[in-house]
Amino acid sequence: MNTGAFHYRVAIDGMDIAGMVLSGATIDYGASSTGEPPSPTVAHLELITVDAAGDLAQTYPGISWNGGIPSGYVDEFEDVYAGALSALNVGATVTVRIATDSGYVDRFESNYRAGFDVTRFSGIITALDYTPALVGITAVDLSEKLTRVELDPAAWPEELEIDRVNRILGLVGITGTIHGTSPVILRAGVNTRRQTAWRHLVDTAVAGESIVWVDREGDLVYRTALGLPDTTYVAPPGATLLDPLRMSSELGDVVNALELEYGTDQFITAEDATSIAKYGRREKKLEEELADTVKAQKWADDYIAARRDPQWHMPNATVHLVLANSDGAVASLLNVDLDDVLELPTLLPASPVLSYASRVIGYSEILDPNQWLISYVLDPYGWKAPA
Repeated sequence: MNTGAFHYRVAIDGMDIAGMVLSGATIDYGASSTGEPPSPTVAHLELITVDAAGDLAQTYPGISWNGGIPSGYVDEFEDVYAGALSALNVGATVTVRIATDSGYVDRFESNYRAGFDVTRFSGIITALDYTPALVGITAVDLSEKLTRVELDPAAWPEELEIDRVNRILGLVGITGTIHGTSPVILRAGVNTRRQTAWRHLVDTAVAGESIVWVDREGDLVYRTALGLPDTTYVAPPGATLLDPLRMSSELGDVVNALELEYGTDQFITAEDATSIAKYGRREKKLEEELADTVKAQKWADDYIAARRDPQWHMPNATVHLVLANSDGAVASLLNVDLDDVLELPTLLPASPVLSYASRVIGYSEILDPNQWLISYVLDPYGWKAPA
């Protein structure tokens, strides 16, 4: 793929600020490390201002903190165009998109490529920082609202998982998309502490072996354990083996004795005698929003079955998108979302395993004029107990 074949688009309040130059961006999506639930997505953007334009200062767009950003500018190839005004204020919406041409012919390959145009972030500005030549923007997704509203569950009844999700979303006035059904019954709220709406959603998802997140379009998505199956995406070896790929196998990952609290002060246990004999007793205590004893026992048994032995684990894998061979490969990788599986089909000959596949629980995406990297956070268990 030609490194110059893609470009970034940043829209503030729905207007493309074409006259401002994106000098760099980092988008942190989902969980930042293994064993964590998804966090609100945070985007850090840097825009070059008129201060950096040197001799072009007369024609390069200036910044008006109250009136907006003129998006038009003059260069040697184009006449002046008016562009649009867009307010650069805290609370304004932000969208980051990445696109290639709709199709082009490579002079060496005579190869038509369909191109792509995808959203990588949708959210609102929460902070602005100005230094000479640069404006720094910090933006977060919809879940930021859910982290600011606390809910008291004391009066919540025992109810099905999806009913609990709809209850939480209704209380904060947010519409979400729910995929799949669920027979899981959650306990009444009398034993559950007051906490944020986002935390209630995460606890509900973990209890149901489900997943909740805000996608790149800015929509809240809840997918139950009986929802759509995971999709596996293959990362081209030429785009993944440039950076060191660290793998580890740790005794600290082993759990072979679990005490699970559920219902109204009820407890259930799960153990693996073979693992205890091999590694010693390695205990853990957890509490989940489950009401049903049968489901609680299955949850505990699944947890132990997945953690009774150490596994080779790769915390993250960095993919260099500009080296992914074709627009088609890049477009495929851009579809990778939380709880999908990323496969690295070919590792180095001395690796403990010759290939590796794991759940994606988050990623950090780096955009600048010279490189496009996505470092996927991988966890063989996802951020929930295995189904």
